Amino acid sequence: MNIEKKVELLKIGKELSDSRKIASEKIKNEAKSILTQLAIPNAEIQFKLESHEGHLNPLGLDKVDILFSANIGKSPQPLSQVASGGEISRLNFTFRSLIAKNKNLPTGIVTG
Repeated sequence: MNIEKKVELLKIGKELSDSRKIASEKIKNEAKSILTQLAIPNAEIQFKLESHEGHLNPLGLDKVDILFSANIGKSPQPLSQVASGGEISRLNFTFRSLIAKNKNLPTGIVTG
């Protein structure tokens, strides 16, 4: 890849990273509201975004981890390490609801 293309891709990747940081705050707040309605009132979600030029790939520069805690006083940890099956189901519903709302999809049908 020539230097001009790499500079352009890094610029776009940084813009995408900035957009992700802004969006993650909105998603975090909206998800908290939905999870409260789904009987996880003390849920806390955080998005850990690590941007590195060495991560440059078709999805940008970021490595993204979702941190989660269902209980008050517990610090959020990687989702895969702390969420129960029921919590994962509710998180799945939460994120699907947010996608449907923001894409103006009136109905979601899940199969399989």
